[in-house]
Amino acid sequence: MKISAKTKIILLIVVLILNQSAGCIGEPTVESLIQDLKDEDDNVRSHAIHSLGQIGDKKAIGPLIQAMNDENENIQVRNHAEYALSEIKNNMTVEHFTKIVKEADNT
Repeated sequence: MKISAKTKIILLIVVLILNQSAGCIGEPTVESLIQDLKDEDDNVRSHAIHSLGQIGDKKAIGPLIQAMNDENENIQVRNHAEYALSEIKNNMTVEHFTKIVKEADNT
């Protein structure tokens, strides 16, 4: 069964709301959001990026860097990825963020 882009966006918004109210999101959710970065719909990718930035899981840094640097990606999606990375960075020390970025570059 294929889920429509509109349904995926609604689910991503629900994830974001749950994250803000509960304070944490499980690993499977972060992984599914990372998978949504490969969705064919720009809006789904943008909402996934936004959610990953809000969640702040360091596992999202590598995929967000890839989205930001992907020259074939929609410019709005790339800008969202850049903003999401800044959101994650704001919740970490500069040293910790730099270390994670270097680790992501090595994979």
